[in-house]
Formats: sequence, structure tokens, C-alpha cells
Amino acid sequence: TLDDLRWKGPDTEQLAALKKEYGAGLHVAPYAATGHLTFNTQKAPLTDIRVRKALALAIDRDIVVNKIARSGDPIITSFVPPMDPSYPQLKAADFSADQKANDALALKLIQDAGYGPGKPLTLNYYCTSDDLQRKITQAIAITWQKKLGVISRIRLEESQSLYDDFYKLEWDIYCDGFTGD
Repeated sequence: TLDDLRWKGPDTEQLAALKKEYGAGLHVAPYAATGHLTFNTQKAPLTDIRVRKALALAIDRDIVVNKIARSGDPIITSFVPPMDPSYPQLKAADFSADQKANDALALKLIQDAGYGPGKPLTLNYYCTSDDLQRKITQAIAITWQKKLGVISRIRLEESQSLYDDFYKLEWDIYCDGFTGD
């Protein structure tokens, strides 16, 4: 029901159906939140900035936001969502709007760090098990495999288990996010 959706929000398919049914009559309120990946910089190979940068550059944010989540959210490259007009829109150094340029730099960086098809990098990638996050996690892992030769050992958990595992620091990559008040 619509009352249920007001409290927990629609999933990707429900949102698409609501947009189709209600068209311009559907109001989707802005939500001050960002999703990101946290890299465990306390253990190799993520102590190497080239590896972290390669992984970040190789993610095609357009695919994640517009093809998988289909949320209509803006693609951002900073922790702060674009809701405060006085906050500058930041972007990572070397980040390009041209994904092919990002991919080329990512491949160079991962190879410079000593990894690639002949010596694949293997990472423990922890995320929540909800349907959308599972799809995003798998898409990113497949992207890293194809572009950089990275092998992702994905571990999907319910939220509370994932939060509990955060402090064990057994993960290399952790699905994370910020939500404003």
C-alpha cells in the first residue's frame, strides 16, 4: 500500500511501477543520503592509494544509478549529497566524466600496483543482503573483474550482522553510507 511505502520506501521495481501509474502526480522527496564503499586502509593491498583509486575509478556510476537502482538520483563523487546549494560540488582528482578515460587510468594504476590478469587482486567485499544492494554489489564486482581482473569474495549479510562485522575488520571493502537528519 502507499502507506507502507511512505515508511520504508519503494524498491526499484515498485518505484518504476509508481512512476508509470502516477506520472507527474508522484512526488519523490529528496533524501539527504549517500551510499559509498569504505576501503580498509589498515591492510594491504588497500594501503596502496593506486589500488583504491583504481577501484573507485572503474565503477561506472551511471550504470549503478541509472540502470540498476533506477532511482533518478544525481551521480555524485563526494560524501555530501547535492542538497545544500552553498556546498561546492567536489569531485575526486583525476575523475573524468568520460568513463573510458577512468577505465584506462584505473587499469594503469592497478598494473602499476603489481596486479592484473596474471596476478589478480582478491578482495573481501561485505554488503547488506537487501535486493538492491545485492544487485549493485554484484555489478561492481563484475565490473572490477572485467576491467581490472579483481576477484571479489562477496559476503552479503543482514544489516545488524554487517554492522557487527564492521569492527572485526576482516573486510577489505564495506558498503557504507551517510544519512542526514
